Amino acid sequence: MADELLNLADEPVEHTDAENTEIPVNTTDPIHENAPKFKTAAEKKKYIHDLKIKKEDERKALLKAERHEKRRQQKEMDRISGKTGRRRKLFVFLLILIAVGAGTYFYINMKPKPAAEHPKQKADVVSEKDSIAEGMNQLKTKLTEMKDVAKPDTKQERKSDGKWGITGPCFIISHSSLKSESLAQRTADKLKNEGFSTGYYWIPDISAGGNEYFKVYVGPFNSEDEAIAKLEDVRKYSSRAYIVEIK
Repeated sequence: MADELLNLADEPVEHTDAENTEIPVNTTDPIHENAPKFKTAAEKKKYIHDLKIKKEDERKALLKAERHEKRRQQKEMDRISGKTGRRRKLFVFLLILIAVGAGTYFYINMKPKPAAEHPKQKADVVSEKDSIAEGMNQLKTKLTEMKDVAKPDTKQERKSDGKWGITGPCFIISHSSLKSESLAQRTADKLKNEGFSTGYYWIPDISAGGNEYFKVYVGPFNSEDEAIAKLEDVRKYSSRAYIVEIK
């Protein structure tokens, strides 16, 4: 009946006074069998308007229920598919684990073992190694002996040379320490040209266990005071010059 009344809403209503005219109802018309009687057109219009609102509310409620059902079904499908995905991943992991274990087992058990050496062959190899080692040791010994024969005793030569011309006790001013004897000689000559009493010596010859350098010096002086008085003049040519006591 509500649908029939909604269809009637579009039909024109003829009346002279919309607020006071009573609308006759045709009882023989099947559309109006269950319709209420309206005294005015305004009542009929309001009734139809309320039916429209009710119909719209029912439609919205139905759509809401359908959406809710779809969401529920989707959640259920996601839950089922999630379980299936986890099971699938677990199954794949187990397959990989089994494959790795099987591969490791076959690799260990199928790996060819090295052939055992014959005792006689092993003994021959050991004997050959010992012979080579012994030969190398003999060669090293001979080379060492040859070096010792060819190497001159430079320290002994310098000690027996007696050319340093410095004896203790005295004081000297150390000018520099040089590796080359020829360079030490040239440096001493330059200092002599500047008016200094100078010389050089092989440090181990004067100081036992000293560094293997040639020391260029100014002096000797009989006292430390004489050396101190000359130190500043020497430092003009070597800023690191210092006093050394020779005992």
